Amino acid sequence: MIRNSLSFLFAIPLIVFFAHFTTHYMQYFDIGINDSTRFVDIYWIRTPIAVIVEVVAVYLGNNFLGNIGGRVTFNFMLMLVALCLVFLGFALFDSGIVREGGFLRFLGYYFLNLPPGQIPKGT
Repeated sequence: MIRNSLSFLFAIPLIVFFAHFTTHYMQYFDIGINDSTRFVDIYWIRTPIAVIVEVVAVYLGNNFLGNIGGRVTFNFMLMLVALCLVFLGFALFDSGIVREGGFLRFLGYYFLNLPPGQIPKGT
């Protein structure tokens, strides 16, 4: 019982990361009318869909995996993949101003705090 609920506890930090990452993605590519519209879109449309997809992924993972060891790790990976698919699904249908270099430059902006449009220099 505890092992089953432990998998669902990982959903909370993943959803927080999903909302934060999506917010920065939408701000970087200037998607939406203003910040209020972005936040409504993220918190009332995208995040509930992501939560539902995570719960379904863990439920299916628990049913298919059974009582094999490593279920919590497997469910975490399932939730991570499910969130990536939800983000990718929404990102493909967003219409925004695409900057030069696209998504890779956004990853540099998000993870490495680079100015918008700059790519990391290899060392």
